[in-house]
Amino acid sequence: MHCSDCSKPATHYHPHMLCDHCWAERYSTQSIDGKRIPFKKLFKDNLMKRGLWKKDGEAVPDWQERCKTEAHKSRIFKGGK
Repeated sequence: MHCSDCSKPATHYHPHMLCDHCWAERYSTQSIDGKRIPFKKLFKDNLMKRGLWKKDGEAVPDWQERCKTEAHKSRIFKGGK
């Protein structure tokens, strides 16, 4: 059985036959203050609040480096690659 969206092998069969990626795109949410928010919106909103969303005209490698630099400042960063 294959995903109805992308034809990869389906791993979810209800309510539609979907692969993990397509299921998450359609249905994955987080509950914040009793409201269900799509995970991508929550992720973008959090990055925007931290000033880490991609800036207009910014190259993807530059954006990735900016995020990496910020991540290295984290208390939980262990110095791995």
